[in-house]
Amino acid sequence: MKKKLYLALMSMCLAVTAVPAAAWAEEGAAEEAAEETVEEAAEETAEETTEEAAEEAADEEIEIEEGAAEDVDDAEETVEEEPAMKFEGITRLIETEDLSKYIKLPEYKGLELTRQVEEVTEESIEQRLQDEMTDYQESVADATVENGDTAVIDFVGTKDGVEFDGGSAEGYYLEIGSGTFIPGFEEGLVGMKVGETKDLDITFPEDYGVEDLNGAAVVFKVTIEDILRTPELTDEWVAENIEECSTIDEYRAKVAGEMQEEAEESADSDLRQNAWYEVQEGSEILEYPEEEIQKQKDLIDSEYTAYAEDGGMTLDEFIESQGFDKETYESEKQTYAEMMVKQLLIAQAVLDAEGIKDNDPMVMDVAAKVAGEFGVDDINVLAEYFGLEAVNRAVAMECVEQVILDNANVTTETVSAAADEELDLSELIENGDVEIEEVDEEAAEDDAAEAADAAAETEDTVETEEAAEDAETETAE
Repeated sequence: MKKKLYLALMSMCLAVTAVPAAAWAEEGAAEEAAEETVEEAAEETAEETTEEAAEEAADEEIEIEEGAAEDVDDAEETVEEEPAMKFEGITRLIETEDLSKYIKLPEYKGLELTRQVEEVTEESIEQRLQDEMTDYQESVADATVENGDTAVIDFVGTKDGVEFDGGSAEGYYLEIGSGTFIPGFEEGLVGMKVGETKDLDITFPEDYGVEDLNGAAVVFKVTIEDILRTPELTDEWVAENIEECSTIDEYRAKVAGEMQEEAEESADSDLRQNAWYEVQEGSEILEYPEEEIQKQKDLIDSEYTAYAEDGGMTLDEFIESQGFDKETYESEKQTYAEMMVKQLLIAQAVLDAEGIKDNDPMVMDVAAKVAGEFGVDDINVLAEYFGLEAVNRAVAMECVEQVILDNANVTTETVSAAADEELDLSELIENGDVEIEEVDEEAAEDDAAEAADAAAETEDTVETEEAAEDAETETAE
């Protein structure tokens, strides 16, 4: 589960995609390899970026993985009795007292909102059980590789007898049947034993996406180093391995409870986001306070300069290495600054309208809640770790969302996971996501008639057939 904190230092962090250990692995493996921090990536190469990354970074929330929460635990030990960063209440997000010149809020009370809780089904519970059981896989050295096993492999890929980039690895854990690697690779390992080496003749898909490998015939020399297999789920196994459970039924009930709790928490998180976005979309910016815009732009420059220095570059060199020119960089920076300032204006306007400030009881209650989400008792631990301004914004934004939700009309409904995948064609057309080109039936009939007349007048049989074919083609078009 991800924790959320509205960080102050929210820059357009460039997403640098790392090269996976096996460049020919499918998208799932590539995504895992790309999870490096921006700082680490900048030190290595600073290769590429996307517009999507900039848009995501401009969002008002930065999601921090559980690993960050563990770092907060470490920070807790460094907080003294009188910490340097001490949260005593929220301060203004926008210094200007009268915001009426800059923003017009929508009616943020009485929103009609739907809280959607994903249904926990027997199928999803069984799938979770299977997924969890893979964490307990055991080595079965005397067996042969089967579908569902995890094979620990060393492999070297060659094309025309020469190793190609990204085609080799050692100690790679590959789940057989996962479809992680290109077709033919995983299937070729079935039946192999530990210590066995085998050459796999593989042909890359034509549309693989790497010019030198599209449709290429290659050979992978693979050695099985170990075979890991999921144990059989029995009452005895559960009693030995699952805390507070002694039978399969108890284990299943435990998993079902955890999944339901996750579904409820996810629904609450989505509800808060939807509530905020609805107010954000309904807000009208009358004018941007230029000093606040410049403050955000300076913040971005500061962040980028730090990344550039980590990579031994100037800011201009770093921008260029990411595929930006100066004009694009300035444009993106302006867009980001406006989005951030809009969010701050909305939040401060709601706080002003509700009279929420300083260390009001609601503020301190929310601060305790934010701290609890990171597993600490003292909000000052977060202030010490993330900075006081970041915590100030986190608490302020949480207060605003709470006000909106406390005054909303919320309906809870249970939805199936498959429901998200169902598309309403009429809705897509209405939203402009799908365009339907209208066919002029009368014109099509005229074209067909003309083509038929032309065919009838032709004495040559072959020409007649060709004309008929043309008529059919024109009619279809």
